Amino acid sequence: GTTMPEGTLISENMASAARVLLEEFKPWVRNYNAGAFALGLAFGAWDGPPKSEKATAAVDPNATPWQRSLEAARHQPRELGFTRQLIVTFPGVVLAMKLGRRTRV
Repeated sequence: GTTMPEGTLISENMASAARVLLEEFKPWVRNYNAGAFALGLAFGAWDGPPKSEKATAAVDPNATPWQRSLEAARHQPRELGFTRQLIVTFPGVVLAMKLGRRTRV
């Protein structure tokens, strides 16, 4: 019979395992994508400009880059808040943990 190089056999086994995992987690990934889409729409609507925008304060032309950075940090946008980041990243972390646990079995 013909023999296959060892690297080819390992590569085929890995590809086979990847296909099994992909099929097993397809519903999770589909739901994750749908959830991310819905969350993006909700956050996009929430983060839209307010009905009456206030005039932004003029930047001091004599301010140092450090002072401008401090001023920008004081007015951190909602998108960078802890709760928002937790909501956005938590489903991906859970999915990664499930995939990681499954690959070790």
